[in-house]
Amino acid sequence: MKRETSNIKNIEGGIQGRHGRRREKHAPSALKDRRRRAKAARIAAEKARRGFVAARRVVLIGLSIPCICFVVYSVAHIMDLQGQYKAAAAKSAAMTEQKERLESELAALTDKEYIEERAREKLGMIKKDEILYVFESPGESVSADPADSAANPVG
Repeated sequence: MKRETSNIKNIEGGIQGRHGRRREKHAPSALKDRRRRAKAARIAAEKARRGFVAARRVVLIGLSIPCICFVVYSVAHIMDLQGQYKAAAAKSAAMTEQKERLESELAALTDKEYIEERAREKLGMIKKDEILYVFESPGESVSADPADSAANPVG
């Protein structure tokens, strides 16, 4: 038994390869030309693939840049809104405190005892049938001019 060194078998009119496909015999120059064309086709396919990859990269970059800008703008806007919220919350707390203070002051101003006390302290008012005594403090002099007493009646 002779062992064949090649996977190609000679048959009538052509050559059969290892997978059973039938190929015609070619002249050496035609084979070189076919190989050259196949190589050129592979190179062209590779260039086309590279061009497609490059075009895809350009499209992805072109879409990514606006998206990145939008995200950066959104984050900056959110941070600005958070600052505005904190300022509004602080102002609201201050206004609530002021409202509570004003409400307590209003409640005190409507109380008759408080009004009477303030009138006695600030305005020197007295009730009917009361006598007001004013004492001279050291360093002060009380005028004995009757015209002054008539202008400022105490009782």
